[in-house]
Amino acid sequence: MGDEVDAMSADTIYVEVSGTNCIIGGRHGVVTSVHYSPIDHSVDGAFVGWDDGGTGYVTTGCHAGTERLGGHWTHREVQSVRDIDRDEFDVLSGLAAMRSHLGWRQ
Repeated sequence: MGDEVDAMSADTIYVEVSGTNCIIGGRHGVVTSVHYSPIDHSVDGAFVGWDDGGTGYVTTGCHAGTERLGGHWTHREVQSVRDIDRDEFDVLSGLAAMRSHLGWRQ
């Protein structure tokens, strides 16, 4: 797991669908999934599969630009990005809670 890095304010990420390319802080990857806030169902992050290996989690902020699709903003500003491991992925995606709820044992 890497340290959290503040992204440059110019970086934005397309958050309407998965499978889109992104470049964040000069690093290229593909958005594999968009994460929604459980409180207001707005986009608050995204998982990114990096071309150079590994998975990252991008924390998103306010909408960026003027593009809208179906009433939703298509781009969000990147607040921070960090590399994550499998355990952190499970926590962020809700898989760890689901396993616990279903009685998962090691």
